[in-house]
Amino acid sequence: MKVKCPCGRFLKHVGDPSPYFADILPSLFMDEYCDEIERTVEEYPSDPGIASQYVLDRTTGLFRQMCQCPDCGRLFIEDKNYKIFMFGKTDPECPMDLLAQQTRNQKD
Repeated sequence: MKVKCPCGRFLKHVGDPSPYFADILPSLFMDEYCDEIERTVEEYPSDPGIASQYVLDRTTGLFRQMCQCPDCGRLFIEDKNYKIFMFGKTDPECPMDLLAQQTRNQKD
């Protein structure tokens, strides 16, 4: 995914971890994702490395990519055809690092 934000910032995801990018799983695909994990683990019970690689291969298409401009806060989300849609920042209190913030389950 690469985006030129109207504010002038160029955002490009090259595969390395980035605080501006995230892969999102639409809730519509959650059951399919979980089912695929279960199927693959059952298929390769003695080799977790192979199982995890197959899970990644089989489920990558379920996810969408998104990014947030760190300069202005706009959000960009790709659809299934890789078309990018932009959503403006309307709340002045919206953090500029929404995608990098830790969740309750992560440790500092």
